[in-house]
Amino acid sequence: MNIRLLTITAILGFGTVVPSSLLSSKVSGNRRFNPEKPALSTSATEPTSDPTYFEVESLPNLAPSEYLAKAGLLYDVKSRKITWEKDMKTAYPIASLTKMMVALLTMEDIKNHRIGWDTKVKVTKEASRMGGSKVYLRKGEIFTVRDLMKSAMIASGNDACYLLAQFNGGTEREFVERMNRRAQQLGMRTARYYNSTGLPGKQNNHASPYDLLLLANELVKYDEIMDIASRKNETIKHGRKNFAYHNHNRLVMEYEDEVDGLKTGFTQKAGFCIVATANRAGRRLVGIVLGVNKSTTRNMIVAEMLNNYYDAIGLGKMGEQVVTKN
Repeated sequence: MNIRLLTITAILGFGTVVPSSLLSSKVSGNRRFNPEKPALSTSATEPTSDPTYFEVESLPNLAPSEYLAKAGLLYDVKSRKITWEKDMKTAYPIASLTKMMVALLTMEDIKNHRIGWDTKVKVTKEASRMGGSKVYLRKGEIFTVRDLMKSAMIASGNDACYLLAQFNGGTEREFVERMNRRAQQLGMRTARYYNSTGLPGKQNNHASPYDLLLLANELVKYDEIMDIASRKNETIKHGRKNFAYHNHNRLVMEYEDEVDGLKTGFTQKAGFCIVATANRAGRRLVGIVLGVNKSTTRNMIVAEMLNNYYDAIGLGKMGEQVVTKN
């Protein structure tokens, strides 16, 4: 097959091997589960899953606009190879990509029967006062965990995400400690969380593209998360009224049959960021881009590297009919 050449050089040579842990109801205001709390250390602990190895096989022509991003990578889940990367081990501010860890811990609490999708949560004063992107929760209102998860992952609602953290951790501060412990367990060696939303402050949540890949590969194991992250629009009830919101990940709308997640983010320090997941003809890819100056540019970079890779392996480009060869 002939692959159209574009003007870009590969960042790494073929066959570099990197070690990794990579691939693995009651109404209440605050609920305290008191999970085991190992002490935080300055260096990450060994991952809980068996260590594995995967190859960095950096291919040319996948992301011609890579110079517009500070860092990123493209990962093929089936081959377990990173096929494009840029500064993938360096930590950068991650803004609302933070909410991916909140989603993972919430899913693990559901899996462990600590809470359920229909568990009801009362909106606290603190949650109702969150700024930035929000779904306008009002103090005293009651929502299900499902409502809050959709609001956090689709609309990037800081109020919904904060309330999930506060409810699942007893306090947001305790939940953030859980976030950091889980990051260490996953092998996210440069990641550090200071809040549950990604809102900017004196210290900003940060992680490397490599860290975010480890996290994404945990999230894609949950069909419920992928179903939520792939939705274009959703609504949440406020009393007798419905509040409609759309997915901040515009690639889900542009390539609705193939891009099915996962999360976007933006702050002035972080720039525009994304962890995108796509599944074309059963071939799942994870594309990550950090530190872009425009959302449209961010989306363009991810779309071109997904499309170029799918085309290179004979599956054509997203949005086109898949033609299999005998």
